[in-house]
Amino acid sequence: MTFSGLIYNPFPFQNPFIISHFVRLFVPISLSLLPGLAMAQLSVTATTPAVNQLGLLPNATVSAAFNQALASSSVNALKVHSMQRGGMRSSRAGSVAANGNALVFTPTYSFSPGELISVTATTAAGNTAGLALSRPYVWQFGAGVSGPGRGYFSTGYDPTLFKGSFALVAGDVDNDGDLDMLSANISRRCVDVCFNNGSGIFSLAPANPSPTVRPDPCGLAIGDLDNDGDLDIVVNTNNIALMVNNGQGFFAGTANYSIPISNGCGGNISLSDLDGDGDLDFLGPNAGGGAFIRFNGNLALAAPPRNPSRARLGG
Repeated sequence: MTFSGLIYNPFPFQNPFIISHFVRLFVPISLSLLPGLAMAQLSVTATTPAVNQLGLLPNATVSAAFNQALASSSVNALKVHSMQRGGMRSSRAGSVAANGNALVFTPTYSFSPGELISVTATTAAGNTAGLALSRPYVWQFGAGVSGPGRGYFSTGYDPTLFKGSFALVAGDVDNDGDLDMLSANISRRCVDVCFNNGSGIFSLAPANPSPTVRPDPCGLAIGDLDNDGDLDIVVNTNNIALMVNNGQGFFAGTANYSIPISNGCGGNISLSDLDGDGDLDFLGPNAGGGAFIRFNGNLALAAPPRNPSRARLGG
């Protein structure tokens, strides 16, 4: 088909003249974009200890390896939570360094034997080109144990607890290097705080030994909720009560959060970094079925976005 002596080509890119101009003009531009297009997303490639590893040496370092070199500001991205001693450890009871493509936490004192350690590499991690970690990485591991024990229990004693004690947890709430005992007392509507003398002998704390919680404390957990390096308390009372530690085992009520629990208290609760932002969130059961999740933010436990406050599991 011709118009006024011009040739119409329905497939212009088959014209050698056009192809040569296209290659000369656009291929150099395309090649200049390849380095940016080829850059892989920053990601975690390995952890030490490995995910769910048991038997870690109590004073071992904790690290996350990445697929690219890290900016020095990435030291703020590694969060190490001790669930029995020290709470948030990475900024207070240890140091974090950015070594090439790895973040390394070195503790100033050992983890407690057998305790669970939770670690998060948050999206504050970034490479030297300014590319941030696109998705947080959370993992846990268990500190190793030592000594002559082989799982046979014979000696011990029965510490006297008030009638109505319903749930127990152990943790170093007065920061003296041994594990203390806390008990949710459903009859007296309080949490009994018992200090360890270092030899496994417990006595009530001298100040505020039984902070009140209402209505019915039937489950509790400890963890560093405000990231200040000590262990705070979360109590399941058919609502949720938070009590903040002053660092010496003195607890004061901070807030109560109403959650729609049915058929009585669901029992014990769990603290973990569920959203990967480096702080501890809340996970709890409902005796009537389902579970509850609340995200932490300045000691406020908020329901997950775009999800119902009651999430039924398994269907």
